[in-house]
Amino acid sequence: MASTNETENMGESDTVKNLKHVERKLLRCNVPIDELPEVLDNLDLILSTVNQLPSEPIQEALVPSMKALISDELLRHTDEDIKISVTSCIAEITRITAPDTPYDDEQMKAHLYVASAHSSIASASQIVTTPTL
Repeated sequence: MASTNETENMGESDTVKNLKHVERKLLRCNVPIDELPEVLDNLDLILSTVNQLPSEPIQEALVPSMKALISDELLRHTDEDIKISVTSCIAEITRITAPDTPYDDEQMKAHLYVASAHSSIASASQIVTTPTL
């Protein structure tokens, strides 16, 4: 029977392996648009399993994702589903790295600008006009 430390290390090594697998796809140039949502959703799922204050190997494995998520290609993507997935992944990274900030001020401003623009668009699309009598 595996000890608690062995079980944690197996879980940690699986997390690192899964992060690297998804990151390879994410960092690949010109990921087809039909594959990108699945890649981002997989990354979001993996990130959701990572605890705050992760081990050094997991912290190192997060760096490529952190960089990819703030790339202009993803951060300014025109597809709303992609923007939502990117925002969710950045929120997970922010949770994992708290209380430290994962990005510098300019990077966070750029992300928050895109997220707020998406929120404004979503809110505007939900406005229902009622006919006046």
